[in-house]
Amino acid sequence: MANLEALKKSRKTDRAAFTKAYNKVEELITLEGVDISELEAELNVLKVKSDRLEITHASMLELLPEKDLEAEFEIVEDFRDKAIRIETKARRIITCQQNVSTILNSTHSDSAIINSAVNATIEKRSIEDSDEFQYLLQSTVEGSRAREVIESFPPTGDNYPKVIDCLKTRFGRNDLQVEVYVRELLKLVLKKANSNFCSNNLCALYDNLEQQIRAFETLGVTTDKSAALLYPLVESCMPEDFLRAWQRNSNFDLGSDPKKRLDSLLKFLKTEVESGEN
Repeated sequence: MANLEALKKSRKTDRAAFTKAYNKVEELITLEGVDISELEAELNVLKVKSDRLEITHASMLELLPEKDLEAEFEIVEDFRDKAIRIETKARRIITCQQNVSTILNSTHSDSAIINSAVNATIEKRSIEDSDEFQYLLQSTVEGSRAREVIESFPPTGDNYPKVIDCLKTRFGRNDLQVEVYVRELLKLVLKKANSNFCSNNLCALYDNLEQQIRAFETLGVTTDKSAALLYPLVESCMPEDFLRAWQRNSNFDLGSDPKKRLDSLLKFLKTEVESGEN
């Protein structure tokens, strides 16, 4: 109980820090002619706060009693969604302004433009790598193996790609990442089992499932290869009334091919979500 109370205090502090960083980024993206360097810096700050909050949330979920898990999980998801949305908006603004700047500066001869672009790219990449190197340090736990790997390299821009390669080799194994996403699917199953799932949750469920399946495909685990594993997990996430409606649907496939069944189930879920939003 003492650990839980300490985590609640940390959660309050970390959420306040996240909100402050979030509000700063939100303020910047509403400005016309925002300073891109400042926006990128504040995005990095928000990322650090978001990662720290994510760790606190994970620790909290492990210790909370079962009756409080659903409500806490919804709040955790809200913080994650806010971080993703604000970063997407900010990155879009940064990219747009960089493209405009490139066009406006293209007033010299072709060779001069090319040389300028190359030099600018090298300089920009060096600065970004150096900044990202510091961010890697901030994003890892002191004394962890990942931190030790990073600290074994001098913190220069040239070493950043080497650090990334080393981290991928040590900690970026696809099989381990697949295990993580399978656990995420299992969490959805447990959440459904421990709560009164209603139709209003379908949209959030669809978004979560789509995210997990995209993650599998990114890791090379396509539905062709993994349908036999994914289908029973995805089906177990669904509320009973939804499954009955799907089974009554004319497109319901009772065949033995798990990929066809998975595709049919996800397609029906998407249709239900879209019809509910209209």
